[in-house]
Amino acid sequence: MARLSRTQLDLMFFGQEIKAESARSFSLLKDIESTLSFLNRLVAQLHADIGYAEESIKAIENLKNTVDPDESISTSLEEAQEYINLLHNLLISKRQTGRDDTRLKKSDGIEEAYTKAIDAAAYLHNLLNYLRRAVNEQDARFIRNTGFIN
Repeated sequence: MARLSRTQLDLMFFGQEIKAESARSFSLLKDIESTLSFLNRLVAQLHADIGYAEESIKAIENLKNTVDPDESISTSLEEAQEYINLLHNLLISKRQTGRDDTRLKKSDGIEEAYTKAIDAAAYLHNLLNYLRRAVNEQDARFIRNTGFIN
C-alpha cells in the first residue's frame, strides 16, 4: 500500500472533521429548534394563564357572594403557585446551562427565549398570589357585610 503524504493525510482528516462537525451541528440545530419551539409554546400558555388570572381578579370584584367558603380554591391556587415556582427555578437553571454551553451563540435565541419564559412564570406566580388575595378579601368582605357564609 502506498504511503500517504502529509497533504493527503491532512485532507483526509479535514474531510472527516467536517463530517463530524456537520453531524454535531445538525444535531445542535435540531435541539435549538426543539427548545425554541417548546419555550414559545410554554410562554404562550403562561400568557394565556396570566390573562385568565387577570380576568378572574376583575370578575371577583363584582361578585355578591363568597368565592371560596371551604378554602379549596385558595389551596388549589397555592399549589399552582408552588408548581410555577418550581418551573421558574428549572427555567433559570436551564438558561444557565445554555449560557454555559460554548456551542450556543447569542444569535441562537436560546437565552432570550428562556428569559421570556422565566419572566412569564414569575409574573404568573405573583399574579396567583394576587388572585388568592382577591378571593380571600372577597370572602372576608362578604362575611363582614352579611355575617354569614353562603
